Amino acid sequence: MASKNPDNTGEVRKWAEFSKFIRHKIVGQALFEPFILLVIIVNCIFLALEDHSNSSASINDVVDNAEIAFTVIYILEMILKWIAWSLWGHYEPAQTTVEEQAQNHASAAMQYMTNSVFKQTAAVRAKDKYVGYFNDGWNWLDFIVVVFGSILPLIVSSDSVSSIRVLRV
Repeated sequence: MASKNPDNTGEVRKWAEFSKFIRHKIVGQALFEPFILLVIIVNCIFLALEDHSNSSASINDVVDNAEIAFTVIYILEMILKWIAWSLWGHYEPAQTTVEEQAQNHASAAMQYMTNSVFKQTAAVRAKDKYVGYFNDGWNWLDFIVVVFGSILPLIVSSDSVSSIRVLRV
């Protein structure tokens, strides 16, 4: 009687497919990082608008609501990257298919001529990439900033703690 291997369950395959979808269709898209940078810039503007000495509660209400929206976006970014890359993951060596190798070989002469004429560096080769949120130092920094700069001020409402929000930018 064969035992059921948990690695072959449908749930594991579905999770792997979902993770791959998030990795390629959301986190891996060219506009994902620029969108997050735009959010950071807009967040800077809202931090500059905040004025506790101002008697106008409407501006501070808008800023407070925007802070919640920014926090949700930062947490969503972190969770999407967790799903896409897993927490620790592993390194994936660069691999090229037979078709890519043939195409690279066929265009090698053209790349050499182009690089020689325009004084560019050699053709870019496929690079190894990491798979795992915490395998990247920048993601560690993002995690610490999101936890201490976004989540903690929402839980503990204090002026000294809310000043930590500046860490997000």
